[in-house]
Amino acid sequence: MRLVTLKMSAVIAASLLLGACASTRNVNTGPKQPTVVRNTAHYDMSKRAPADRDGYQPPNKLAVLLPLTGSAATAAKPVRDGFLNAYYNEKRARPPLKFYDTSKGVSVAYAKAVAEGADFVVGPLLRDEVTSLFAKPDAELTVPTLALNRAQAATPGGSVSYALTPEDEAMAIANAMRSAGLKHVLIFTTADTTQRRAADAFAAQYKLQGAMASAPVVVNLKSETLNADIAGAIAAEAKTNGKIDGVFFTTRGDVVRAVVPMFASTPVANVPRMATSQIQLGNSGATDMPVLDGIRFPLDYDVESQGAGKAASRLRDFGNDAWLITAYLGRIASGEHRLNGMTGKLGLNNAGLIVRDPEWSIYRNGVPVSAP
Repeated sequence: MRLVTLKMSAVIAASLLLGACASTRNVNTGPKQPTVVRNTAHYDMSKRAPADRDGYQPPNKLAVLLPLTGSAATAAKPVRDGFLNAYYNEKRARPPLKFYDTSKGVSVAYAKAVAEGADFVVGPLLRDEVTSLFAKPDAELTVPTLALNRAQAATPGGSVSYALTPEDEAMAIANAMRSAGLKHVLIFTTADTTQRRAADAFAAQYKLQGAMASAPVVVNLKSETLNADIAGAIAAEAKTNGKIDGVFFTTRGDVVRAVVPMFASTPVANVPRMATSQIQLGNSGATDMPVLDGIRFPLDYDVESQGAGKAASRLRDFGNDAWLITAYLGRIASGEHRLNGMTGKLGLNNAGLIVRDPEWSIYRNGVPVSAP
């Protein structure tokens, strides 16, 4: 993970970082995360007022759980601002809204919100808080929640999980590549923890859709045999699992620029390529940017890899979309509709996770432009 200005980057890491997923080849990433079970519970909208024609159906009394004090308050502030901006921009009837500070304990904040009559809870924001809250028995988790992070286990029935993480970005790319008909994708990553997480998430999502994703090829730019290593990995993957029809990079741009020229005369010389938003990093002063031409990537998707100013802007968008999900939960829970949010088109899958179709960019003449 790229560490940007200390104050903001530390908070983002604390609030949005989920920890490593399953290990990649030749890298020790620690214990494997628990398997997430699919959430097939019905989202009960019967206690809310009838939905408007566009699906607007907010809860009756709303609580938002955020770390309003302490070190994590820096990350919470843009989320709060974005949520309030969207809330007040809605001119129809809105539910009473109250914020609860989780810095003294998420269980205390949740219990107080429920005791004061909230019938829907947004938050918490910190990964450990979400994990703690979602670990509660059903008898204690009486009010459904829109968590603003991913827990280490399944999202409880009736609740929702929404996050901006490397995993979410990678899953969106996997969905896009699979929708394009690509059946076998070769993954390139590095020893970086954030990039490993994205590689693992991509592979898992691709395999869930009945397609083939390679074991991640870990690139080490300092290797004296890098060219042979890359050619060997491509040849071995093609020999073992058949024709490769796509490449996915979860690396910085300098790594991509070093690797792509090595594709010449290999089976992946002309296949479609996609990358995470980290491809925009490591390119300052580079004179070989056209090497990246044709590579598609999500536009400013993963806040963990951005500078403080851009991350804060994205977190405001995140807060904006948290209100939309809250107010239109019944609409997206039907599976027939998506919301046009600030962070992309938002839907809800059967695991209780918000899925996102982000805006896409593509490199043309060495410059990223909006992709059709």
